[in-house]
Amino acid sequence: MNKQPLIAFLVFAALFCVCRSSMAQSDSELPQAVYLYEGDAPGSEGMSDIPKQIRPGDDRVVTQVHRPLLYPYLPAEGAETRMAVIVAPGGGHNSLWSTHEGHTPAKYFADHGIAAFVLEYRLAEERDSKYTVDEHALGDMQRAIRLVRARAKDWNVDPNRVGVMGFSAGGEIAALSGMRFDAGDQDADDSIAKQSSRPDFVALIYPGRSHRYEPQPESPPTFIVAGYGDRRDISEGMANVYLKYKRAGVPTELHIYSNAGHGFGLREGKSGSVMRWVDRFIDWAGDRKLIVREAKSKPSADTPSEPKPEDEASDLKIIRDIAYRKGDSQAWRLDLAMPAKQTKDLRPALVIVHGGGWRGGSKSVDVYQKMMTEYARKGYVTVNVEYRLIGEAPFPACIEDVKCAVRWLRAHAKEYHVDPDRIGAYGHSAGAHLALMLAMAPKSAGLEGDGGWDEFSSIVNVAAAGSPPTELGRDVPMAESQWWPIGYVAADHPPLFLIQGSEDRIVRAALTDDFVEKMKAAGADIKYLRVDGAQHGLAYNERLELTDPAIEEFFAKHLKPKLPDGAAANDATEPAAVIIEDGGTGPYSAIATEDESLSGMTIFRPRDLSPFGEKQKLPVLLWGNGACANTTEEHKNFLSEIASHGYLVLAIGLLDQIEERDETSRQKTLSSQLLAALDWAIAESERSGSQFDRKIDTSKVAAMGMSCGGLQAIEVSHDPRISTTVVCNSGVLPSPSPMPGMPALKKDILTKLHGPVLYIMGGPKDIAYNNAMDDFSRVAHVPIVMTNFDVGHAGTYARPHGGEFTQVALDWLDWQLKGKTENSQVFLGEDGKLAKDPDWTVEAKNFAVEHSKAVPVPTEGEIGHAVKPPAAPEGWSEGFLYANGVRLHYYQTPSLAEKPPLVMVHGITDNGLCWTTLALKLQDQFNITLLDARGHGLSDPFTANDDADTLIKDVVAAVETLELKRPILMGHSMGAHTVMRIAAEYPQLPKAVVMLDPLLPGAGNRGGPPRSGRDEFRGRERSRGEPGEHPTSPESNERSSDRPAAKRLSVSMFGSPKDLVAQNNYSFDDLVAKCRRDSPKWDLIDCQYWALSKKQYHGAYSGESFAVMTGAMQIGDALKNIEVPALILKADASDEDREAHQTSADAMPNCKLVHLDDAGHNLHHDQLNRTFKTLSQFLSKVNGP
Repeated sequence: MNKQPLIAFLVFAALFCVCRSSMAQSDSELPQAVYLYEGDAPGSEGMSDIPKQIRPGDDRVVTQVHRPLLYPYLPAEGAETRMAVIVAPGGGHNSLWSTHEGHTPAKYFADHGIAAFVLEYRLAEERDSKYTVDEHALGDMQRAIRLVRARAKDWNVDPNRVGVMGFSAGGEIAALSGMRFDAGDQDADDSIAKQSSRPDFVALIYPGRSHRYEPQPESPPTFIVAGYGDRRDISEGMANVYLKYKRAGVPTELHIYSNAGHGFGLREGKSGSVMRWVDRFIDWAGDRKLIVREAKSKPSADTPSEPKPEDEASDLKIIRDIAYRKGDSQAWRLDLAMPAKQTKDLRPALVIVHGGGWRGGSKSVDVYQKMMTEYARKGYVTVNVEYRLIGEAPFPACIEDVKCAVRWLRAHAKEYHVDPDRIGAYGHSAGAHLALMLAMAPKSAGLEGDGGWDEFSSIVNVAAAGSPPTELGRDVPMAESQWWPIGYVAADHPPLFLIQGSEDRIVRAALTDDFVEKMKAAGADIKYLRVDGAQHGLAYNERLELTDPAIEEFFAKHLKPKLPDGAAANDATEPAAVIIEDGGTGPYSAIATEDESLSGMTIFRPRDLSPFGEKQKLPVLLWGNGACANTTEEHKNFLSEIASHGYLVLAIGLLDQIEERDETSRQKTLSSQLLAALDWAIAESERSGSQFDRKIDTSKVAAMGMSCGGLQAIEVSHDPRISTTVVCNSGVLPSPSPMPGMPALKKDILTKLHGPVLYIMGGPKDIAYNNAMDDFSRVAHVPIVMTNFDVGHAGTYARPHGGEFTQVALDWLDWQLKGKTENSQVFLGEDGKLAKDPDWTVEAKNFAVEHSKAVPVPTEGEIGHAVKPPAAPEGWSEGFLYANGVRLHYYQTPSLAEKPPLVMVHGITDNGLCWTTLALKLQDQFNITLLDARGHGLSDPFTANDDADTLIKDVVAAVETLELKRPILMGHSMGAHTVMRIAAEYPQLPKAVVMLDPLLPGAGNRGGPPRSGRDEFRGRERSRGEPGEHPTSPESNERSSDRPAAKRLSVSMFGSPKDLVAQNNYSFDDLVAKCRRDSPKWDLIDCQYWALSKKQYHGAYSGESFAVMTGAMQIGDALKNIEVPALILKADASDEDREAHQTSADAMPNCKLVHLDDAGHNLHHDQLNRTFKTLSQFLSKVNGP
């Protein structure tokens, strides 16, 4: 062999590598590195001496990072803006591409006056790495933020203007740093550890894994850049990320460049609009006042700075940046707004305290600025307070500052025309804590500080708090009880109003619940609004339609603002109104009023109509009184309470409290008045200029009444505009009533009921009990519920807020008119709320389908900090039906009469949502029902006697119960066998059948003659390794060597019994990660639903039960009996298996067989578009033109 050419090649290659290596920056060409830790970084003990690697090439690509560091790029002296940005390069967490995603942009920023620091962080997905993203990479970013703050003076940066920027994978840790931060450990010996890790801004440049982002209201302002041609989770995902930030109330700017893909970074010598993203970032930073090119003049240490008046609106006087105490801190400032028009009356004041975790936030945030001006227009003097954050001053300086601001306000009460005895405070999150401390912490607590105005009290007269930390929680620096409201539980505090979301992950609802209970037990005046399903943004940017009116009503009740002359409240021009029982307990304080255009009626409605409009409308309740009387006096508590929950109640009769009535007004009323009121509501909802313009949902109407009024409701319920009927203490008499004024109804009127019906009765003592029970026995054509509470004919209407009858009525109305399907569980089933309540009896019938609540997600412990599985797609509905002794869950796509039905039956351990991406493509052509098989999803578990026949009977029962006429049946894997058997044994039921990758006779059996479909399963099982691994035995390699890698990986998702045991033990995070790793062609949503299905599966994991579930024992006979059009879609297979598959298909007289190359067992995920195309061609022929 001639070795000379080889030697020459090796010499050339070595020289080439040297040349290429010289193109990458060496450490000697870079600024002096600053290590994040002295010695070993936590988690890298003993590894600091391992040298990092720099790959040769044009870009500096770094690997093997064990000692994280920063490269500082500092502006020239005199050019500093005092803004600092930490730059994290990308590289998929297995390398750092640090030239165009690190050093080049850092140099650019330094040239423009911004101190930049390139971060080399540890790599979690490098081969054999023991690091993780959340602990080590993110930990390095957090440490870098603390380090820059700790050395702020050395580098001439403002510690309150330190932010982060990340590219691709670096964008992930940049984003997470804006969501997971703490205020620092004030007791630490390490001066760096004392600093806050919260960045003051975040810049995300085509960031990775955006599904993990869950911004909170306290997250810093965010700048996002991406390319139109980037991969889908970025080019489309950034739009979703922007919406997440916007909904969280985080100021965010998004740029999508049409001529860019992934990885553009900032490259020297490159041009085009995308390379100017850095200038857009600098512009944005300037808009956010992060860049300061001229030093601000500081106020004198002895004299507060002059306030700056502002003429923002002719009706308001606004003064900004008033210094409320002497000193150098720029935090000792407040903004003040008040009505411009003077009045002789003193005004109440409202102190607004911003949130931000005590280490961020500002009075300039839009939410607080808007509240300041809105409440000034309501007649308040509003004060929006800044205070020192942790980092500038240790905790509890923030408490001392806001107390000083209140004392300043009282000291200047005369100047600003404030009533010093009517001062309220409001705050959210950290601001909520401070607002409560303003109401609860006495002077003796030692929290007054040294700001002056000591002769005045810092205690406010009333306080409201949204998402309030009441004791030490996450990221709170100190836990001294005197710094928290929990340390002041007592009766002698001003009125308090707390608002808390049940799903708040920052302020635990259990702590707020406990605080409220203790305060109530102590006798305190405390109001509590707890909103199920709401998170930390409640009362900040979430559920404002509930919280804003409640907060306004609370302050109005206790501070009683007087509107400026010429101003008008929402209902200022309306007739006289009455507030009953403080407006009810619902989120919308209610009033009772009249309208001259609706003669003889009382209107119960929310006082503030501003929350209602196109997105949220008022359902209508038409009410008839007992004795058909012309007064609502006896039912006012009941009706006002319902209105406070967001209903427009139009009640026959007048309210005595509005004006005195003479006896001539007591004439009997007519049923026709209810329909006249409905006509009026429809007209008002369409009349421009009406207070109800586009605020009423006239498609959601309940006819309701008590006693004689109940008969009125029954009489008008034939009207097609009536959605539901509620009959209280009433029933149709056996023969028409001879009593004057009472509707003379016959029993056959019940046949005209066309919507669901609820009876609320007073038990056997109720004079109408027998009539009602007879009605119930006669109604067989619509769903009907009979409830009884043993209280007699008078009901509970006169009790506070209408008593027990009100809650039952609201549960029903919310179900029928607002679509809260979870309320079905109040009325239906042996485990229903009323069935378990010893004070109530309940009967229900004619409910073929029981609706249900939304899909539950795994618990926090199951999913950690990763992405949550999403709920069903928007517009889909779901419910339960009963079949063969169990409850089965299902989803349905939006339904139209002209679309044919399609039923999709999933495979073993999957659920109905595993069809989602395919169903979304088909839903425009079909009304699709997606079943959860028993033992799967949200359906009931298996029973001891279940077998393949049971699954078949379940699907047949579902088709019959849901009245699906000759549906197309589609099944995958186990579901394919189910629909196959149905097509063979119930030939009149389906119109056609589609089977995705069923196990067929002969295929996969290498050890003997074909026997059954179990052979293919056994062949697959024998050819598999552990979950996520490729087969390793010689025998398995022989079987799989001709399969594409994508098919082998997807087959790994199918799972043997052994694999399924392992999958059941995986966390939700691990399952999603496994899916993303093993099946890269799947959409993220597919992986999420797949992982959810594995956590929901509650069947046996034994091999025998798994085989039984395939229903494959009699496949050969079933195939021969299928006469309807059939399509078999099979995964990629060997030539021998394809022949066996064709033999099975030939057994059916009208069957088409298609193999999808490069597809595994889950072919509708591996090859979604090709699956859809093949299905569309087949189904178009089945349905015809």
